[in-house]
Amino acid sequence: MAGENITNPNVRATGSDVQSAAGDQPRPGQDLGDSMLEISDSVGHAAKDLGNRAVEELSSEADGLKSDAAASLGAFSDALKSASEQLSQRDQSLAGDVISQAAAGLEQLARWLDGKSPNEMLDGMRSFGRRNPVAFASGSLLAGFALGRLGAAMPARASRPKQSTDPNAREGR
Repeated sequence: MAGENITNPNVRATGSDVQSAAGDQPRPGQDLGDSMLEISDSVGHAAKDLGNRAVEELSSEADGLKSDAAASLGAFSDALKSASEQLSQRDQSLAGDVISQAAAGLEQLARWLDGKSPNEMLDGMRSFGRRNPVAFASGSLLAGFALGRLGAAMPARASRPKQSTDPNAREGR
């Protein structure tokens, strides 16, 4: 039997019939590969949607912070104008003029901030830095120094115990 050709006279299949039948059946790794591609596509779309939502939320948050900063600068500018007027009334015209100019600059900055998107502000700072590198670097140093001092002062105020206004109230009594 080892060398005999066994054929069934009722079954007639050619090589193309066998290939066609095998082509109709999915290969063992084909379903897994297709599933992996679908999962990869869906993960990619989900990541892109998540990224878009994060950008929208950050942009919204930046707009809110920008509006708050513009309002604070406007209020500070108003306070400086008031101080300038008081100094001018007390024969301190030089100090009043300097403070008045500072108030005008802050008011202009507040209007500029209020009318710009965060991307426009960043572009404006970049172009200013390219046109005036020394002024930009100096302003950055001053801003960093001011923020550092503010940061150093904050924990000191928060950690101080409240002192009683009662002169007889002392610890241990």
